Amino acid sequence: MHLVNQLATAGPLLLAWAASLFLIVSSSGLELAPSIILLGSFDYLPFIDPNGEVMAQSRCTDMVDRAVAFGSSRINFVPTLYWRDESISAGPIDAFCVMDSAYTCHEFDQVQRFHLCRCNALSNSRRNCCIKSALQEHSGFSYADIMLNPIADAIAASNPPFESVFFSLQASAALTWAHCVQGEMGATVFSYPDDYKILVVSIRDRIARRSGLPATSQPLVQAADRGGIVHRSGLPAASVPLVQAADRGGRGPKVNIGLTFNFVYVDGNQAVGISSGFLNVLRTRIMAPFIGLRRSYTAPPFDRNKVIDLLSSVEFIGISAYAPLPVDFTTNQLQNSAFQFYQGFQDVGINLEYIMQQKGIELHYVEYGLGGGTSQNGDGVVRSASQAAAKPFWGVFGVYRENRDPWQYAPVREFMETFWEKTLEWLKDDGGPTYKLAGCYIWNLASWDVLAVHPESTNEEGSYLNTRVAQMVIQHNREARR
Repeated sequence: MHLVNQLATAGPLLLAWAASLFLIVSSSGLELAPSIILLGSFDYLPFIDPNGEVMAQSRCTDMVDRAVAFGSSRINFVPTLYWRDESISAGPIDAFCVMDSAYTCHEFDQVQRFHLCRCNALSNSRRNCCIKSALQEHSGFSYADIMLNPIADAIAASNPPFESVFFSLQASAALTWAHCVQGEMGATVFSYPDDYKILVVSIRDRIARRSGLPATSQPLVQAADRGGIVHRSGLPAASVPLVQAADRGGRGPKVNIGLTFNFVYVDGNQAVGISSGFLNVLRTRIMAPFIGLRRSYTAPPFDRNKVIDLLSSVEFIGISAYAPLPVDFTTNQLQNSAFQFYQGFQDVGINLEYIMQQKGIELHYVEYGLGGGTSQNGDGVVRSASQAAAKPFWGVFGVYRENRDPWQYAPVREFMETFWEKTLEWLKDDGGPTYKLAGCYIWNLASWDVLAVHPESTNEEGSYLNTRVAQMVIQHNREARR
């Protein structure tokens, strides 16, 4: 996510669109799980040995090896693909592309095939503002073509098969995959709820069919005639029976679909809106439930009923949980991201908390941590605990550099260790008390990566690894899995 801001400083603006996958096995408590951040082809391509032979290992598999050492039965995979925008804006997409090791983004000339650690995926705060359909083609490919369908195929081809799949559209008993179809992409979800509703069904169907499951005689969705888009995107026509995912006959994964959002700007509109006073009450409590108004005067309205229908159709909701904290925060205040998230939906006239309670939809913190940065550009280092607490979502980008390590300063390091100590104490009760979590995933990239899972978190200058936090996480996860 944060790499894109740096790349955008030269040449055509490169924006990213992210999905997430959660690998889960049986557990009896809420663990703190690591994340595998895949930013380009250099992460998932296999290493070549000195003799020119292709090896079984890659940067991805190395990250997995480091991640499992922390004792969690869960791993959050975040594959990343990008799009080109020659106009330097958040809206138009000229073409999708994949990054190589020289940070050059190459346009797709064919749909990639991926397996577990060979996933490309699509980030930057601007992706949350992108108002484009996941089914619309750009230079011959749609988001479903280059991201969702290949990941679904990889899940279906896994051997041994997974018992359960969580697939989030923006992106635990037994062995489980959780897949986010999109990540922090509120605008596209609010603008194209029908398209995402089609994907809810088609992703389940694609995984089940490729797992060798039979179709039922009962169609699960009546896909509207979308002028051929349905067929070009690999989605079933209305007359084609879809797989009943629950009837698995002992084979293939049970598919669970989800959506992920930022903890603020849930509708993707980051313009200044009305935040208080009578006009806010008029819009959000009286008019919004009927008209579908957005946070800003200038944002177009949305179809509230269709968005509610989409939200009601998924099994889990994930949020990037970086709400500001006071230095002396309590464990209860770790719910602040959830409070702000639900309030964001209330502000556009949707009672998501009620929907999730009624439908039994799980809440996940899919991105969580403390960055120690002073700006969204990732080029400043905090010097006080209060700075770190106020902007957890800001960090220090790039490979590890000792002179840019925020945790080298004792007050900041002590606050960071306390942050994780309180987090682990909170997770012993699955979060709460108001909002219980079903998953929590640390962001293992740049200065957030105090477990040093990512390869660029450690080099000859040092490492972001904090051994005290690492030992606390190992002990917590061991106890959570008992």
